[in-house]
Amino acid sequence: MTRHFAFSLTAAVVLLTQAAAVAAQPAMFVTAGRPQSSNRSSSSLPNTSRLDGELRSTQNALDALIAKLHRTEKSVESARKAAQNVQYMIKALAKLEGKISRIKREVDSLVRIPQLRLLKPLSKALANVQTQVHKLRVKAEEADRKYVKPMISRLKSVEGKLETKLSQLRGVAAQTRQARSKLAQLRSFVEGRGNRRSEARALESIARGVQQTIRPVSQMVSNLDRSLGNVDRDFAALASTLNGVSRAKSSVTKLDRDLAKADDVARKLSKVMNKRISIKFPVKVSVSVRQILESPGKVIDIAVKPLQALAQKILKPVLPKKSLTIKLPRELSALSGKLNGLSSALSRLQSPISKIDQALRTDVPKNFQTQINRLANTSTSQLGR
Repeated sequence: MTRHFAFSLTAAVVLLTQAAAVAAQPAMFVTAGRPQSSNRSSSSLPNTSRLDGELRSTQNALDALIAKLHRTEKSVESARKAAQNVQYMIKALAKLEGKISRIKREVDSLVRIPQLRLLKPLSKALANVQTQVHKLRVKAEEADRKYVKPMISRLKSVEGKLETKLSQLRGVAAQTRQARSKLAQLRSFVEGRGNRRSEARALESIARGVQQTIRPVSQMVSNLDRSLGNVDRDFAALASTLNGVSRAKSSVTKLDRDLAKADDVARKLSKVMNKRISIKFPVKVSVSVRQILESPGKVIDIAVKPLQALAQKILKPVLPKKSLTIKLPRELSALSGKLNGLSSALSRLQSPISKIDQALRTDVPKNFQTQINRLANTSTSQLGR
């Protein structure tokens, strides 16, 4: 009986030992199996893995180039607007000359009246300013015709070319993003199904096709970036020169405000001069204040002195309290020299425009667009065919 008990105990120990060994085996397999599965997944799609990184780099390069082209476009736009502001200033100058001429005619008609000779300094100042503004206007309009208009035309053309290229590159960048997203989707599909040979081979084939077109795209981006250089600085310098010219508009506005005072006095005096006075001597007679003050000897059969006294009484409230004078503001005095600089500004514009024209001749390789479109339009069902 003792022998039977010992045998049973030994058998039980053996069974327990075997059970423990079996229970330990799954944990050991799991620990060793995880990295093996991951390595097998990545090594089975090498081209796909490399392409993902290459597409990411291409996407970043395209985004940087698009940002640079956008900055260049904005600098060209700023230069074009600065040139247009010069035109606005020239138009304001022409309008100002017309206003000076009108006020001067009114003042000159008034200054002939003895009681209004205090307006002589104003008449002289207006004549002087009119001469200066006329010369500036003629010179400015010539500069507009020779330099400013050609600048605007060329800048608009460059803006259009840049916008076309930006539209193209934005489209390629969007296609690249879509292709990379589809690549991740296809890769997840293949790996999720255990990297079946036919599906993995199909995805790798597509990836190789795209990879072969990456280098030309990188060269295109590099060449375009290098050709552009720092042209935005050239356009910024042009805008600065043009802004220096158009700043004269503030002086045009100031002179216009100064003229408003003289204009107001001239209008009020002219209105008084046209006012009619009626008296009975011996019959009712109506004469204007201008007739009384300008040519009293021509007022026949009328008591001139009483009429002159009455006319002066009407005139007194609108007479200026102090002598009015007008002079050309400093900025307008310097305008002539700034207009001289527009010729060289137009000449300097040729260099950045040539750089842009040369840069924009670089085009996106068609093969790249074809391959990424093929990738973006690939469905998971196509991989198993």
